[in-house]
Amino acid sequence: MPTSSHSRPHLSADSVMIGDSGVANKTDSMNQMSSMKCEVKSYELSNVKVTFLNSDAALITYQGKQDAVCGGQAVPPTIWASSAYVKRGGKWYAASHQETTAK
Repeated sequence: MPTSSHSRPHLSADSVMIGDSGVANKTDSMNQMSSMKCEVKSYELSNVKVTFLNSDAALITYQGKQDAVCGGQAVPPTIWASSAYVKRGGKWYAASHQETTAK
């Protein structure tokens, strides 16, 4: 997943990111994302559903279709993903993210 310094503030301090190499905290996630070179030709979201767990927490689920190469490897063309967001101090932050390659 490509990133920039602009995405850093959007992760909660206690965020948990889950990927094919395991579970990572905010620092590890940012280091991994900033060191990975990606070329994204296209990315499209569909089947987006937002479920509010309460007024300060939401779960977003969606399908992503992508044409991209990261670290010299083609990324899966279709994924299912979930992202949990928390509202703190009036701002929304990503608390967790997970992706699964679609069959």
